[in-house]
Amino acid sequence: MSRTLALSAALVATLALAACGGSSSEPPAAAPAPTPAPAASDVPSAATVSPDAFVNWSGTLSASETQEPLKVEGTMPPTSETEEPVTIS
Repeated sequence: MSRTLALSAALVATLALAACGGSSSEPPAAAPAPTPAPAASDVPSAATVSPDAFVNWSGTLSASETQEPLKVEGTMPPTSETEEPVTIS
C-alpha cells in the first residue's frame, strides 16, 4: 500500500511540474540593446568642433587624483588658420 501511495505521489508531482512548464508559440520580444554612453574619460565629440569649443570644454575639467585619466590618444584638437591662438588655463 505504501509503495502504491509513493508511486501515486510521484506521478502527481511529475504531472504538476509538467503542467507548469507550458510553452509559448511566440518567442519573447528581445529588448533593444542600449547604446553605450561615452565614458567620462573620453573627449566628447562636441569639443572637437572648433577651437573655442575645445577651450571651453577643457576649462570645465578639474584636476583630480582619484578620477580616471583622460583618454586623448587619437584625438586631434581642432585648429584654425584664421583665429589667433588661445591660452588654455
